[in-house]
Amino acid sequence: MSAHGPMVEGGMRISRCYSELCDRGFDQERAITALRKALEEGPPNGLRVWTVCDDSRGEADPEDLKGLDHVTIIGGEGWLPPLAGRRLYVMRADFEAWANRLPRPTPVQVGRPRKQDSALAVYRKLYPNGHEAAGHVWKVAAHACGCSEKTLRRALSAG
Repeated sequence: MSAHGPMVEGGMRISRCYSELCDRGFDQERAITALRKALEEGPPNGLRVWTVCDDSRGEADPEDLKGLDHVTIIGGEGWLPPLAGRRLYVMRADFEAWANRLPRPTPVQVGRPRKQDSALAVYRKLYPNGHEAAGHVWKVAAHACGCSEKTLRRALSAG
């Protein structure tokens, strides 16, 4: 028995499943949504959930897991009437097999996107012969391209 009550041998709490999905690159909302769906579906495509309360252990009915909120998922405790106060677990091997079938999240872009590439594309379309040929100054050309003069000058010197 752990400090948090009886454990399922080889099991992991639902809250740990959530943390592991986040560690694998899932954002919070996607991790909660994926877990909720897996818990509600049950086997074979979802997860078999075990409930533990004091010394009793049993398999949870997927019907009892419908409508789990994020507090239940992250907290790992059952708050629906049939599960009140019960700790929810899944077998680690089942979780790993299920999680490995999930599509990998796309990496989150860090920082702001580059403006130079789009500014250069717009500039070349609007000004195939250059902005001076159209009688425009840098400020007008930059405004037409949706960027600052500095960004436009950098884009043209790099491109």
